[in-house]
Amino acid sequence: MLRKIIICATLFFMTHISCGQHFGIKAGLNYSNLVPDPDQKYGDFKTGLHFGVFSTFRITEVIYLRPEIHYSQKGYSLELPPGGIADGLTSHMSYLTVPIAIEIQAIKKLSLHLGTELGYLLSVKEDPELPGSENPIDTWNRSDVGLLAGFNFQITEKIQCDFRYVYGLSSVSKTSSFSRNNLQNRLLQVSVGYKLL
Repeated sequence: MLRKIIICATLFFMTHISCGQHFGIKAGLNYSNLVPDPDQKYGDFKTGLHFGVFSTFRITEVIYLRPEIHYSQKGYSLELPPGGIADGLTSHMSYLTVPIAIEIQAIKKLSLHLGTELGYLLSVKEDPELPGSENPIDTWNRSDVGLLAGFNFQITEKIQCDFRYVYGLSSVSKTSSFSRNNLQNRLLQVSVGYKLL
């Protein structure tokens, strides 16, 4: 179901770009982890990349709708107990994400973002590869839903900087190995955007 929603959102976004107040590209860094529900320490945050496109649609003088499409790298680093086959495990998870935010212009160059992020898991690579995990993506749920909050700072007329936090609501884990029970994505994100239109 979520895959269909993401496809529909992507098609809507692409077919309405010409109607957007602005259209641009963005890229930046992810700082991600997976956290059990309720929040506990599971692993360490890992660094990844994201890049994609964005558009804004004017609703009022100070409120905009801001849909985006990203390729986004998430995952975690986990320290394993001594005496095992490895000292630690790092999971590299690649997502197609569709953040949809309400942008509220607080002051001239600063705006707030509040909304949701839909995600679809594209691939998983675990380092090191564990026995019996030839296809690690099968142990994860493909769909992900989260809430986002952040702010945007307009550096110049064309260049802007986004700071964002995404709080996962859905469990991305299918299994309970290594205490993988109801794990949810947590993501800190900083990016630079450039307005093309």
